[in-house]
Amino acid sequence: AVAETTHHLHSGTKGFWGPVVAAMIEDGLISSFDELAADTLTEWQDHPRKKTITLRQLLQLNAGLAQDLENLQGHDRPTLADDLYEHAVGLACWFPPGERFAYGPSCYYALGAVLERKLADRGQTPLDYLKERILDPIGVTHGKWVHDDSGNPHIPNGAWFTARDWARYGQFLLQEGTWEGEQIVPAALM
Repeated sequence: AVAETTHHLHSGTKGFWGPVVAAMIEDGLISSFDELAADTLTEWQDHPRKKTITLRQLLQLNAGLAQDLENLQGHDRPTLADDLYEHAVGLACWFPPGERFAYGPSCYYALGAVLERKLADRGQTPLDYLKERILDPIGVTHGKWVHDDSGNPHIPNGAWFTARDWARYGQFLLQEGTWEGEQIVPAALM
C-alpha cells in the first residue's frame, strides 16, 4: 500500500452525515436535528410511528426502523434493493422512535432519502453536498464511493478514503468544524 491507496471505511462512513446535517441546518435547508423526517418523507406522514421520527433519531440509530440486512447490507450482494433509499423508507417501524438503539443501515438509507429530496432543487446528491460543503474546503479527495443500482451513494458504508484523507477529516471533527482558521460547520452544531 502507498499513500494514495484507498481503504473501505465501511461503517466509518456514517461519521460524515451528522456534520452534513449540521451544515444543512446552517444553510437553511433543515430546521434542526429534531426536524421530523416526515416533513420530507411525505409517505411517513400518516404512519403512527414514522411520522414522529426525527433526523436526530435517524443519525443516532434509534428511529425504530427494521434493519432488513438481506436487502440493505453491503455492496456486492445479489439481494440488494435496486434503490436502497426508497427500500429503507418503506421498511416497517418495529419500535417507538427514540426507545431502542438498533445498529444497521436502515436509518442512514432513510436519512439518505431525506437528504436527496432536500437537495433535489439544488441539483445535488448528498455526496455532492458533502464534497462541496465539507470535503473540498478541508482538502479531502476520496478514491471512490459505492452507489446502488439507482445511483444513490451508500450513506452508511460506501466511502473509500486514503489514510491521510481519513485523518484529515478526523482532524476537522476534533477541531469542531474548523479548518485552517475557517469555521466550515458551526461548532455548536458539531
